[in-house]
Amino acid sequence: MTIGELARKAGIRTSAIRYYESIGLLKPARVNGRRHFGQEAASRLTLIATAKGASFSLDEIRKILEGNRPNWREAASRKLIELEKAISRATSQREAVGRLLVCSCETISECAAKTAVAQAEDRPAG
Repeated sequence: MTIGELARKAGIRTSAIRYYESIGLLKPARVNGRRHFGQEAASRLTLIATAKGASFSLDEIRKILEGNRPNWREAASRKLIELEKAISRATSQREAVGRLLVCSCETISECAAKTAVAQAEDRPAG
């Protein structure tokens, strides 16, 4: 299929397909100097879209595709740990913002000063 047909089938722009080709994620055959993509290219684009949706970088996706053995489960396990850490950080940040919103201080510097005093009072005497 042509690049236009592949783009329509995959629901992405031809420029994205050209980019994936330029970084080695897709390898079209050349017929009379024109790109020709088989069903494997459509399958790869589906995999790329799925992996991107799961927060994999294009470099991580390339490593999965180039692997000599099925290493996607290992990559997915590592990604899950990474995402759980990011969720934990985001949860802490959300809680910090929530504390700021219920604060009765007029300025952020007043709030910061009160926070510093409260943290100092919570520390054990050394």
